[in-house]
Amino acid sequence: MIQIPLSNKKVVDQHVAMCSSLIKKGLNKINNEGFTYRNKRIESNPNIVSVLEKLQDDEFLQCLISCKPEKIGSISRYVIGKYPKVTSLYDKINRLLKFIFVTNGYNTLSMEQRWDFIQSLNLHTCPYCNRSYTYSLDESKAVKPDIDHFYPKSKYPFLALSFYNLIPSCKSCNSSQIKGVKDPQTENILSPYLINNDSFKFSYRILSIDALSPLERKDKIKVIIYPEDDGNVKAFKLDELYQKHEDHVLELIIKSQLNYAQEYRKYLQHYEGLSFSDTEIDRMIIGNYTQVDELHKRPLSKLYRDIGIELGLIKGD
Repeated sequence: MIQIPLSNKKVVDQHVAMCSSLIKKGLNKINNEGFTYRNKRIESNPNIVSVLEKLQDDEFLQCLISCKPEKIGSISRYVIGKYPKVTSLYDKINRLLKFIFVTNGYNTLSMEQRWDFIQSLNLHTCPYCNRSYTYSLDESKAVKPDIDHFYPKSKYPFLALSFYNLIPSCKSCNSSQIKGVKDPQTENILSPYLINNDSFKFSYRILSIDALSPLERKDKIKVIIYPEDDGNVKAFKLDELYQKHEDHVLELIIKSQLNYAQEYRKYLQHYEGLSFSDTEIDRMIIGNYTQVDELHKRPLSKLYRDIGIELGLIKGD
């Protein structure tokens, strides 16, 4: 996991304006008698009327769409407290909110609107796993990462358009085999907006050492993620997936044993005609970005940074 910084107010305000318009269009399709959802007529009742009245409140609507990451959980608990069955897929309130926020809201966003949203966050790798690039292609706007609903829209349809609930992610992390519709509140999953660099740490263990053909030490290194019982590590199967990258750790270990870093650092510091900053030299030594605010730029950067610091190849921030 890598942290996503908060977006500037202008970007969030533009999102609020666009989504508020979509929600109001959805509200206009509902009359006093009810609405039709997936070819099934949903009759109105006092709870539905109550929800519709609440959604007419522009201040509440704006809060729902723009609420900061640390507030999303409390807002969802407020809605569930007021309408306890709202998370049930067959509840009338759930279907009402899906009709408004999903069918007539998120699902109506064009390819270009989704592309613009992803671009506004300026992320280059999946914040859930930091293993895959999430570049988009401007020419077609069809080649882009998935957008995961951190709080799944099936259970929390009222958050389907909330800015900080929409997380650009790789297809693997957003698949049903990994996160899918897992509930962050019951699975103890932390939003990428709320984690920090110390939330978890990569380390390693040497299982055996063979001086011959050092780069061919298959299954000789165990990649470790602390804490091992972390909800995100479990939900995204990071412990299993990162074990596939033991070769990266092995190369860093070999560099540390060859006194590579110290000699290469001196070489770059005195390279004639070019001037490298300490950060750039760190990047050259381990072959990846090392600054916390740049970890999103290349896959496996958090792994490289943590192991690089542990091995003494770099000092970190």
